[in-house]
Amino acid sequence: FMVRRGQDDVYGFSVTLLVFSTWGLLYMMLVYLRFWSGSTSRKWVHIVTAPLYMSCFPLFEDNGTWGRYWAAGIPFASGLGVLIIGFGLFDWHLLIQAFARNGKRSELLHGPVYYSITAVITTIFYWKQSPIGLISSLLLCFGDGFAGMIGEKYGRNGRLPWNRNKSWAGTISFFLIGFVATTIYMTLIKSYGGMFQQWDMAFLTGRIFVATLVAAFVETLPTLHYDNLTVYFSALITLHLTM
Repeated sequence: FMVRRGQDDVYGFSVTLLVFSTWGLLYMMLVYLRFWSGSTSRKWVHIVTAPLYMSCFPLFEDNGTWGRYWAAGIPFASGLGVLIIGFGLFDWHLLIQAFARNGKRSELLHGPVYYSITAVITTIFYWKQSPIGLISSLLLCFGDGFAGMIGEKYGRNGRLPWNRNKSWAGTISFFLIGFVATTIYMTLIKSYGGMFQQWDMAFLTGRIFVATLVAAFVETLPTLHYDNLTVYFSALITLHLTM
């Protein structure tokens, strides 16, 4: 996880911004060099970005008032930047190429913006006090991300009867990888200590299982551009109902 525990919110914000910016620049460089295809690159940024960002939460003060707002400013600024480009107020062709499935700037106004919104909600409303936000974000990243990647590669002949755009391979991947990866992540962040130490992993594991099951089903529904929101909020509501 992180090398050391932060002493204050300014330190936490500085390291988080550095980590977030470094990952963003690396990602854009790989897109520019055509290291991977557009579809694969979008899935990897979907899988990695929020978990990497949230792994910096332990660097902020446990009982500080403003830490969550310092941290939330990073995905908020990222989402705002994408909005500006999506509305055509600023032109950055490489970013459009990296995030838009069909190369249209208007596509940035959906998935990437909703992804940023979920990160801000997790940070401000749940922070370190409740694991619900973290788990919901992780299921969106790991579950939905790998479902798209594996479903696209291996799911051509096993389409779901209620949504021919989704596959059994993708849905099973969502459940298996989403559940395992989220549980491992939560175990690691709990081991870091501080306020995370109060969480009971035996209790959480059962709730993660149920939330993954619900979110994996919701991901199969024909929600067009809104799956980042539907997956996140289905997990969020399920966890509220079971905890």
